[in-house]
Amino acid sequence: TKPAATRLIEIQATLDEPGEAERLARFIAEQTVAMNRALGEHSGDAAVKQAEENVAHAEARLQVAMKAAASNSTASLDALTADVKNTSKLKYDVERQLAEARTDLADLKAQAGSFPAGDEKGVWNARETAATLARVQDLDIQQKHFEILIAGKAAALERAKPIRDSLEAEQKLARTDLETSRTQLTEVRASMAYRGERMEVLDPGIVPERPSWPNVP
Repeated sequence: TKPAATRLIEIQATLDEPGEAERLARFIAEQTVAMNRALGEHSGDAAVKQAEENVAHAEARLQVAMKAAASNSTASLDALTADVKNTSKLKYDVERQLAEARTDLADLKAQAGSFPAGDEKGVWNARETAATLARVQDLDIQQKHFEILIAGKAAALERAKPIRDSLEAEQKLARTDLETSRTQLTEVRASMAYRGERMEVLDPGIVPERPSWPNVP
C-alpha cells in the first residue's frame, strides 16, 4: 500500500510464522529496490550510448569536412586570385604599349607623304613604319591572348569561390555540432546520479513478539 500524500510504499506480509513473514516482506522490498536501480541504470546507459554515438557522428562529419576543405584549400584559391591579378597587369602593360605603338604608326604614316622618292628619310620612315606595324600586330595578338587567359581564370575563380564558401560553412556547422554533442554527453553523464526515482529500504521492519491475530484478550 501507498499512504496518501507520501512517496512511501508499505509492505505487509501475514503468515503463520512471524519470521517467514518478515523475510517475505524484506525480500519483496529488496527486489523492488534492485529492479528500480537496474531500470535506472539501463535507461542511463542507453542515454549515454546515444550521446556517445552523436559525438562519434559529429567527429566523423568534421573529419570529412576538413578533408574536403584541404583538397580545395584556401591557398589554391589565393594563388588563382593572384594569377588573375598578375595576368590582368600584364594585359594592361600590353594595352599601354599597343596604344603607344598605334600612335607611333599613325605619326609615321602621316609623315610618309612628305618625303620625295628615294629620300633617305623616306626609306627610314618606310622601315620604321613596317617595324611599328609588325609590333602593333604582335601586341594585338598578345592582348587577345591575355583576354582569353583572364576570361578562363576569372571563370574558374568564380566557380571556386562558392565551393570554398560552402566548405567553410560546412566546417563551421560540423564544429558547432561536435561542441553541442560533447556538451550533451557531459550533461547526460552528470545527470545519471539524479535520473528517475531512486528507491531505498528505509525501515526494514522487525519480527513481532506476538501474533497480531487472533486478539486473545
